[in-house]
Order: sequence, then C-alpha cells, then structure tokens
Amino acid sequence: MRVLIIIGVSLLFYWRTIKYGYVSDDALVKASSKPTGKFWVDLWSEFRGVCYFNAKREHAISLTIHTINSVLVYLAFGANNISFWASILWCINPANNQCAIWLSGKAYSMSVLLILLGVWLKPFIPAYFYVYHWGINGIVYPLVYFNMHPHWLIFLFPLYFIVRKKILRDIKIVKSDAATTRMKKITPEKFVLGIKTFSYYVAITLIPIRLGMYHDFGYVYGLTKEDCASVTKLDAHFWLGLILCLAFGWLMISNWNNGIGLGMWWWCVFISMWCNLVVIQQFIAERYLYAASIGLMYSLSCIIWR
Repeated sequence: MRVLIIIGVSLLFYWRTIKYGYVSDDALVKASSKPTGKFWVDLWSEFRGVCYFNAKREHAISLTIHTINSVLVYLAFGANNISFWASILWCINPANNQCAIWLSGKAYSMSVLLILLGVWLKPFIPAYFYVYHWGINGIVYPLVYFNMHPHWLIFLFPLYFIVRKKILRDIKIVKSDAATTRMKKITPEKFVLGIKTFSYYVAITLIPIRLGMYHDFGYVYGLTKEDCASVTKLDAHFWLGLILCLAFGWLMISNWNNGIGLGMWWWCVFISMWCNLVVIQQFIAERYLYAASIGLMYSLSCIIWR
C-alpha cells in the first residue's frame, strides 16, 4: 500500500510536466535526429539521452525513473514509517526537479537508481561499476558504508579506480578542461568556498526557494581576481555557514548510531564532490543535490517522526 501511495504522490505531483512542461534542454532535440522506425531502438536512444523524438514520452521516462527512485528510497532505508516519509519528502522536494523532469538530468537520476538498488539488494552492488556510464555523482557511493553494514564495502571505492584506470583522465577531459587554473587548484581559499557551498546546498535543500538553472552565488568565480575575491570573502555567509557546518557535524557525530547520523553522513558523502574544492562544470547546480538530498530528507524524517 505504501509503495502505491509513493507512486501516486509522485505522479500526482509531476504529471503536468508531461503534458505541459518545457525545460530549457528540451531544445536540444536535434533536427538531424530522426526515428529509426524501430520502437525499441528509438526508445532506448531516448532513454540513454542520445536522441530525443517525443517530448511527452521523454518527460514520462524521466518521471518514471524519479518515481522508481522514490520507491527505492522507501525500500532501501528499511521499508518503515521513517523511510516512507523520507521518500515522500524527497519525492516532492522542488530541489530535485532538475532530475525529475529535466531531460538532461536523467543521467544523475539513473546513477541514483543503481545506488539505491545496491543499498536495497546487496547482490546488486556490482552495478556500482556501471554507475559512471550514467553520471559521475555516484562514484563516491561506497563511502556511505562507513556508517552502514557491511563496512568492508568501502573498499569498492579504491577498487573502482583500479578497474577503471582511465576514469580520472576521463573526468578531467569531460568535466574540467574548460575550467581555469584557479578553479582546478586546491588553495586555502577553497576552504572558504567549501564552507559556503556546503551551507548553501543545505539551505536550498531544506528551504527550496529561489531555485533555477543558474544561481547568483559563485557564478563569476574563476573569472577575474576581483570576481574570485568577491566569492571567497569572509562575509556573513561564511560565518553563518561555518556555524551551520559545525552544528551539522556535531549532530552527525552525536547521532552516528541512529538514522539521523546515517542520513547526515549520506548527505556529506554525496555533496562532498560538489563543494567546489575543485570547481568543475557549474559552481552551483541543483542536479548535484539529487543523491545527497536523500540523506538529508531521511535525517529530517527521523527528527520529525521518531
């Protein structure tokens, strides 16, 4: 029954996007991309995001993946009252819209699907080695096992880089070649960026307002020296963010052996790669929250309904 409720909530919340929705990257439909006439071949091309032929069908695919993920959040975290409400909170959180309805967000949502299947069905964990074929956001997944059993699964992380020897080069070529030297180099000012970015993501996940494809915060970082200085200055954002980070860390450590600590650690694992210690692609992007926000919604559910 709860699975049906989750499915119903997801479809009810997002169904209009299939009929009326239009997101910027819908315009990426290539004029030269023509259907082969073979239904399953064309459907697979749409699913992979190689070609787009029918906007309604493609949005339906994205929504289906998000709905499956919402169900998997419920199942992977114990199929109980807390995981049910965590699933509902995560499903309808507007901060997840980029992956729920944006066609180009499908890569991130598919990698999360594989991650959640691995948590729910331990024999499915080898699918982790296929995560990067969809999205980079799932690579850090084994680190969640510092707080989950079996702990030895954390060793999948270094093993991944042994199996995929070229992955670091691939990431550099695909993700960071367009970045400036300042964006890629780790310096003391990156500590300030990390604090500000971490707190910014916590804020827009818990209070999902002023969302969009681009954010003013950090948008000019990496351009001129003056632009970088404006982002890394020790202003109120930094000091409030530092207080938030310290409070977050205290809550996580003091609740390490319960669901609150697990959810907060999950958040830290998946958001860590987007805290701009090395700036790749966008400085701030809501699709980066998709995997991490599962943990924050689970912690919130534990706090509210325990």
